[in-house]
Amino acid sequence: MSDGLRALADKMEHAHKTSCADFDWSLRPRLPLLVPRTTVVRAVSHFLNGERIAERVCSVLRTRLPDAAARGFLEMQRDDEARHAELYGRYLKALGGAAPPDTALVSAADRALQWRGAPEAIVLACHVLLETEAMRFNGAMERWVPCPLLGAIATSVARDEARHVAFGREYLRESLPALTVAERRAIYGWLKALWYDMAAGAFDVVVWTPVPRRQRRAYLDAQWSRRADWLASAGLTRAEEIRR
Repeated sequence: MSDGLRALADKMEHAHKTSCADFDWSLRPRLPLLVPRTTVVRAVSHFLNGERIAERVCSVLRTRLPDAAARGFLEMQRDDEARHAELYGRYLKALGGAAPPDTALVSAADRALQWRGAPEAIVLACHVLLETEAMRFNGAMERWVPCPLLGAIATSVARDEARHVAFGREYLRESLPALTVAERRAIYGWLKALWYDMAAGAFDVVVWTPVPRRQRRAYLDAQWSRRADWLASAGLTRAEEIRR
């Protein structure tokens, strides 16, 4: 594997590791007056369950990649995800406990781990779609719920997730060109179906007012178009292939 991937793994190994002890837990969650507490609990629980799923994916994916540096990075990432889940879990405990896991998210994770084709598909699902979604959702959450304690947690998590995304892009930059067009096309279709399932669950978490089905679908279609651009920038597809 490239020197770039080894350097990224070394950087990950020496990165500052935050823990629960690094946060001022004397602070109580400060929630907006106009946002129901149950809505905040559902949204933060979505983060919590996403971290647990990412931890599970890393554990499985590291057994499927041939490169030792990549496997070492995934082992450290798995530790990151466990730490993130601990942070969100403690925050939710202060709010009275977490909401049940979203069934669509759990189902999508199960499907991802059942993939038996090229492992690049799972790297794309985890490090391009899931991690980039988490970073975007984290930023939105900070604006939506301007809570100092949640903001500190989100900042720590975002720092780790940026490294995870960088790993995925570095790994894929070298491995995707070796796949055939048919393999890449199969991965694209699989990722699209997987993303729609995950996004539908997330939509229901953050939008608590009824939305007409056609409007909901139009929103998801527009959002997928941006995700397709992410996949293209990662090297999975080209514009003419997407049109076909």
